[in-house]
Amino acid sequence: MKASSQERLERARSNLKSFLQAASSKTEEALGEAIGVSDSVIQRLKSAHAENFASVLAELDLKLVPSHVKCFEPAYVESLKTLARQQLLDGTTPPQLEWE
Repeated sequence: MKASSQERLERARSNLKSFLQAASSKTEEALGEAIGVSDSVIQRLKSAHAENFASVLAELDLKLVPSHVKCFEPAYVESLKTLARQQLLDGTTPPQLEWE
């Protein structure tokens, strides 16, 4: 299913925001040194190309997330929510752990 134009636009904005926030955590000089380019290349990337790159990612139905974030399929998350909801509505208290 292809995302609507509005969804792609929102994802592109989110991608851009994520990229710029992450890029602001290091200096342009440090980023350039880390990947072997000059700080002016990094500056151009941030000012002239970041928005286009974020849009390309959105068009490919991709999004930027920090590496520590774990992503799960929406169907999996919904099934976990359903199981949790059923347990809460059951009204019974789970048995206490028993130590031998």
